[in-house]
Amino acid sequence: MVLESCAQWRGVVRARRVIGFADVRAESALESVARVRFAQFKIPAPALQANISGTQGFIGRQTSAGTNTGRSGRRTAR
Repeated sequence: MVLESCAQWRGVVRARRVIGFADVRAESALESVARVRFAQFKIPAPALQANISGTQGFIGRQTSAGTNTGRSGRRTAR
C-alpha cells in the first residue's frame, strides 16, 4: 500500500483516516461530502445506493436512504 511507504510523511495520519472512511458506493463528490457532514454531527450515515422494492419486486435505487429513520434523500449540485 502506498501509505505504508509514506509512513513518515506529514499528513499520513489524516490520509489513513480518509481511506478508512471512504466508501466505493459513493458515486459523486457531493455524496462523500454529505457523509463527512453526517459524521461531523454524529448523525448515522445513510445507506448509499439503496435498492427500493415493493410487493412486486425491485422498483429502483435511491442515492441514499436512512437506515433507521425510514427516510431517504437525494442531493443534487447546480
